[in-house]
Amino acid sequence: MRSALFATVLLVACGAGPDPILRNVPQPKTSAVAGAAAAIAGAATLAAPDSQAARVQEANKPDESDKPMKSGPNVPADVLDRLDDAPPPEAEPPPSERPSTKKVKGPAKAAPKSKPTPVAPPASNPLNPGAPIP
Repeated sequence: MRSALFATVLLVACGAGPDPILRNVPQPKTSAVAGAAAAIAGAATLAAPDSQAARVQEANKPDESDKPMKSGPNVPADVLDRLDDAPPPEAEPPPSERPSTKKVKGPAKAAPKSKPTPVAPPASNPLNPGAPIP
């Protein structure tokens, strides 16, 4: 617990505040890090070429533990009989069939109709000005 607290305090101290502690630490070259990662992956592949295939097969294997499903609580028969005998509840009419409760004053104004602006095709192909348009 103390080590986790110490790590959290150290992490906050390194990045918090206007002047981080690790601001001037030299950064490794990304190409060197990528080369080292590739070398490690190549060495692991040469050491055990079939290990990745075995891991994939192990991950895709179905779960062998057949656990019985626990059923939920039992419902008494009289409850089901009452549900069968009960009349269905009244459904609300769809919004289009409901009577309007808004009070409208005067006739409704229609929006002015606007004509779509025609768009002329380009005179030439924008990607290749000398080529005809397909």
